[in-house]
Amino acid sequence: MDSCKSILIVDDDPDDIELFTDAVKYIDRTFRCFSASTGIKALQGLRKSSHTKPDFIFVDMNMPGMNGLELLSELRKMKKLSETPIVIYSTTSRKEDREKSLKLGAVGFFTKPIHFRDICDQIQELLQSNIRAR
Repeated sequence: MDSCKSILIVDDDPDDIELFTDAVKYIDRTFRCFSASTGIKALQGLRKSSHTKPDFIFVDMNMPGMNGLELLSELRKMKKLSETPIVIYSTTSRKEDREKSLKLGAVGFFTKPIHFRDICDQIQELLQSNIRAR
C-alpha cells in the first residue's frame, strides 16, 4: 500500500475508534488515522480545510444527532470527496441498511466484528479492494 494515506473514522464510541485505529495500524503502519465523534464534527472539519481530504472514510451507522446514512449523504455532496471511498459499519446487519448505504454511495458495508482479527480482515479487504479500483 502507498505511504501517506489517511483514514477518517467517524464514530461516537471512543472504544470503537481505538479498536479501529489499532486494527488499521496492525494492517499497515503507513496509514494515518484521525477521527470525529459525530457526523457534524466530521463535516465541520472537512469543510474547514480546503485541502483536508482523507483517502478513506469509515462511518458508524448508529450515531446520535446525524446517523451514518445522513452523514454519507452529506459527504457525497462534497465535490472534493466525490472519489473518496466511504464505508459504513454497524452493530447490526440489516439488509435494508446495506442496500441503502450502497445506494447513497458507500463502497462497502460491514457488521462490526467481535474479534480483533476479524475487524482487521474486514478493513484490510476493503482497503485493498478500493486501492486496486482506483
